[in-house]
Amino acid sequence: MTVKKNIVILSLFLCCLGCTICFNFTSLYAQQAGRIERLERMLKDSKNDTSTIRILHSLYKEYSVIEPLRAKKYAEQSLAIAEKNNFQEAIASSQEDIANIYQGQGLLSTAAELYLKVLDIKKSLPDKKGVATTLNNLGNVSVRQGESQKALEYYKEALKLRKELNDTYGVSVVLTNIGVLYYNQANYDQALFYHLEALSKADSTGKKKIITYNLNRIGECFFRKNQYDEALKYYQQQLVVANNENDKFEVQKAYLGLSQVYAELKNYRKAYEYYQLYSSAKEDYFKEKSSAQIEDIRAAQKQTETELLLLSKDRQIQQDRIERTNLILLFSLIALGLILVTVVILYRSNRVSKKINQILEKQKQEIEQASKELQEQKEKIEAQHEAIQKKNQTLEVAVSEIERKNKDITSSINYAKRIQESMLPFERDITVAFPEHFIIFKPRDIVSGDFYWFAQIGRRAVLAAVDCTGHGVPGAIMSMVGNDHLNSIIKFQQITDPQEALDLLHDNIIRTLQQETTDNRDGMDIALCMVDLDKRVLEFAGAGRPLLVVQNGEIHDFMSCKLPIGGLQKDARRFFEKYTFELPQDESSYFYIFSDGFQDQFGGPKGRKFGKDKLKELIFEHHKKPIQEQRRVLDKTLTDWMGDNRQMDDILLIGLKI
Repeated sequence: MTVKKNIVILSLFLCCLGCTICFNFTSLYAQQAGRIERLERMLKDSKNDTSTIRILHSLYKEYSVIEPLRAKKYAEQSLAIAEKNNFQEAIASSQEDIANIYQGQGLLSTAAELYLKVLDIKKSLPDKKGVATTLNNLGNVSVRQGESQKALEYYKEALKLRKELNDTYGVSVVLTNIGVLYYNQANYDQALFYHLEALSKADSTGKKKIITYNLNRIGECFFRKNQYDEALKYYQQQLVVANNENDKFEVQKAYLGLSQVYAELKNYRKAYEYYQLYSSAKEDYFKEKSSAQIEDIRAAQKQTETELLLLSKDRQIQQDRIERTNLILLFSLIALGLILVTVVILYRSNRVSKKINQILEKQKQEIEQASKELQEQKEKIEAQHEAIQKKNQTLEVAVSEIERKNKDITSSINYAKRIQESMLPFERDITVAFPEHFIIFKPRDIVSGDFYWFAQIGRRAVLAAVDCTGHGVPGAIMSMVGNDHLNSIIKFQQITDPQEALDLLHDNIIRTLQQETTDNRDGMDIALCMVDLDKRVLEFAGAGRPLLVVQNGEIHDFMSCKLPIGGLQKDARRFFEKYTFELPQDESSYFYIFSDGFQDQFGGPKGRKFGKDKLKELIFEHHKKPIQEQRRVLDKTLTDWMGDNRQMDDILLIGLKI
């Protein structure tokens, strides 16, 4: 089977695989729903504050992954009860739960403030293990905030406590975190020292997950130090342990590492073999985690919304009918009352004549008949009202079922989000090549049609910003196709020339989506940069997206090709012009690539688009600031501009200082 045929089969498989997220997950979620239902019953029956806090914490753990905001509410309820009773240990536990949610949402400053409060409480209690855990959390937050020195101080303080407690597993976890910190700083010798220490401790615990993780990290350190024989040894050890544990996630990482090492050793046959094994293992891993179709999710959502709308309309019609019936009954009773009053007045009158008495007799008979008919109508109305109430109860059950299905669907899409995020490059790998960079990535929906891609082939680093057709679920599926083709072209075939890479990507997308024989016109816009770290040269080519360059105190934008990758608009062929930029040693250069989400966002006092020119001016105005300060300025400007407006599209913006 040829390489091209493998690429097509793998791409089509990933498309199908991307459509298999909810069936098995729904079964798993049903089991979890049963646990949640039992806990909520226990919560309702709980009469003791201590038991209530324990149940609320269990509900927090159940919801922390599938519905973080709901989990946070349970933690806040637990905190309120703990504060009322001055339960210091429960206060610390609840605050730490809330801080974990904030950290997951990216609200790092808020999370750090809460962790510090937790730390103060735990230090006042005889809880060394708890103090060590919170110090480790503070270290993790500091890493994400870019405060490496502060993170290292927290980790080392946690390490000291773990050693005093003779907590071998805890020691191995903290040593691993320190190793990752040094790796992200490209200090591979220190990273290697701590990962080897962590591995030594982990071996004595028998915890296979942390053993395989550290074996992989050690392999990566040796790979970065160009000690390929050592890297092979540790990747192979990782593979043996992972296979014994049937840990498909670690298996695929080991295969990928072996493929990369053999590629550097110019043994392309083995590199290809291990890359195929990596692809197969990755497929097996994702198969375990998903099984229904994402497109079915979209159809189910649409059908659910339609059913809910019809049920609401039916309910409104039934309510209107009840109100009309009650109104008729009211007016009938008023008329009957007026007739009875008239009869009484006529009966008491001294001038009542025989003729009037006859009329009254006749009216009396009519009134009695009307009263009988009204009574029958009232009984009929009451029967209808009872039937309508039963119908309303049925409707309420149906609405509850639809809401439950909506929650299942949302949970499945959230799981799809975690799969999509696992395809994105590691931040530490980008930092090794580009120490000064930032990434602003804001999906409009749970999953995204925008994605960023990175690879380093020898001393050549390749970075791309990609904007696929559509957003949400359709865009996410297209992003999986694009990501796999970029892996094949650049990582495996090692084609790093941007112009040549885009030519191949365009042809592969047309072939994969069968666009020459169908009406499919999906595709993607892309800005692709290659930096030769030794020659200090940046090469750029793009399709539909520009490159902004600031050099010598001036800003310029370069558009390689206005047409997208994929599709047969105007002409199936494309010409991707390549631009080359020298990177002087004595002066910094700034490069920015982005999707159209930032510039197309509506907002401001007049509700207009932000615009490309305004974005260009904003970047130039702040380009001399530290790179992370640039990110904060751009992020705040976007938030202020949006105000109460909804986000229109996925947003991606990448900045480099070289």
